[in-house]
Amino acid sequence: MQGLGAVEEASKALKPRAFMIVQDGKAVARWGDVSAKTDVASVRKSLLSALYGIAVSEGRIELRVSGTLQKMATGGIRPHTPLPS
Repeated sequence: MQGLGAVEEASKALKPRAFMIVQDGKAVARWGDVSAKTDVASVRKSLLSALYGIAVSEGRIELRVSGTLQKMATGGIRPHTPLPS
């Protein structure tokens, strides 16, 4: 586990409340109070986007895009077209 010391030092520079590294479902490293409840509302979208992307790349979720935005129902307004006054 060479390099975990460097990761710990780099993470501490960011001053997190806690830090945990999980690999294959097992915690391989942790520091700080990992059991403390933390408000993560500000990272919710980023975290969910990352998890969704992983599921797509692993084939657990299939994305289907049919046509372009212009072909989709846009109420007759083309993208980048100024709205009427």
